[in-house]
Formats: sequence, C-alpha cells, structure tokens
Amino acid sequence: MVPAPPARAEPVLDLARLGLTARETSSIARDPAASLRRFYTTALGLSPDGTISQQVIESRDRISRARLRGGRIGAVLGYDLNDDGAISSEEIAAVLDTLTGRRRADLLILRDSGDGNGDGRIDMAEIRAYAARQQRTSLLTALSARRYQTLLKMDVDGDGKVTLEEIRMVVAAIAAQRGKTGIAPPTKL
Repeated sequence: MVPAPPARAEPVLDLARLGLTARETSSIARDPAASLRRFYTTALGLSPDGTISQQVIESRDRISRARLRGGRIGAVLGYDLNDDGAISSEEIAAVLDTLTGRRRADLLILRDSGDGNGDGRIDMAEIRAYAARQQRTSLLTALSARRYQTLLKMDVDGDGKVTLEEIRMVVAAIAAQRGKTGIAPPTKL
C-alpha cells in the first residue's frame, strides 16, 4: 500500500507585499466582518461584479461628475422662465423671492458670477461654465478615496484588478493573523 501524499497547505498570503498600512490593517482587524461588508459594498457600488481597478474608479468618477454637472445645468435652467435658453436678471429677481436657504444662496452666486460677458443674461455657455466651476473637485470624498486606495492594494495576483475573492482573502488573512474568526479562510484565487 502506497502512503497518501501529504496534504498541500494553502500558500500563506504575504500581506506585507500588498503594501497595506498599519492603520489599514488595524482597521480591518478591529472588525473583519464589518470591513468585508464595507469593502464589498464599495466594490459592488463601482462594478456590477465587484471587480475594480484604477480605471473603473476613474471612469465612475467621470460619470458621476457628468451627472452632477448635468443636474446643476438642469437646476439652473429651471430659472429660465420664458424658455429662451438663458436667464435674465428679471428672471433671477422673480425666482429669488421664492427661494430660501441653499437654493437662494446658489442663485445669488449664479447672479453674481454667472454673467461672464456682462450682457445682463446668463446664456447656455455661461451656465455650463458655472456648473463646471461648482464641481471642480472630484466627487471622491477623502473617506471614499482612502477606501478605494485600500481596496486597490488588495490586488493579490497583481493583475491590476481586485475581485471580491481577493478582498475576502485579504480580510480573512488579516483576521487570522490577529486571531479573529468569522471570515472564511482563503480557498483559492
């Protein structure tokens, strides 16, 4: 009778190679299940199958910026009472009396800075320029940007893409390293 070959152990994931900071690792280790849920939610919010890359993040950011810009243009055109594609000082005055709070402040900013050529009207080119000025910064909040960068470090196979399986593997390895349970151990890549 030939003895069975010894069982092959799963390769140990080299967490140091991934470049996760001590802060990122500690945050994950504190509550691995909650971290996994946050990472999955973030990844699935960017891509239907949860596979993300720098390109996916940048593409989603561009789409979000375009939608925000379009929404701002649409909101400003809501002040075009005579439907001529421009907003006159008379239209602004008529609408201004009906607004309060943030919407009133936004219209005052538009009134004070939107008429670039000084003709007394804010035309479509000026509306687009105003909308672009209002959203020059990326929609990525500091928290989201940090989470995206942490996720991108979880690229175990180095192919430039991070899958849900890779995320699970990294979180499970960190949890195991800290003696935590509740995350299934890595099975395969």
